[in-house]
Amino acid sequence: MRIPRRTAALATTAAFLVGTGSLATATNASAATTYTCHYSYDIPKEYEYAGYYSGNSYVPTYGDWSTPAIEAQCLLNRLHYGLAVDGIYGQHTHDAVQNFQASYGIPADGYVGPQTWPLLRVAAYHNW
Repeated sequence: MRIPRRTAALATTAAFLVGTGSLATATNASAATTYTCHYSYDIPKEYEYAGYYSGNSYVPTYGDWSTPAIEAQCLLNRLHYGLAVDGIYGQHTHDAVQNFQASYGIPADGYVGPQTWPLLRVAAYHNW
């Protein structure tokens, strides 16, 4: 059985980090990991946060793992999109963002950026 290069690299990195006692980072996150959303609110702004990213400018990269991708997945799930909260900005997350954008009348490119983050936070706040 052939192990994909990325899987082997992640396993090697994880083994190294465990051996050094360092904290694991986004580069060695596993696709099998799921995250719990820890919701909080900014009442004056009517924003909702899920505990992974509090900004409004970072655009998650398609196919990559990131904490902003976890944040987006959590917020989208508040809107009943039913995504796996794994931090990987894959096809399902991209499609959900595109659907959200189209539903709210903003350009539907499928990426959570400076125009989408605030709207997503407000929509999640009002939908819980």
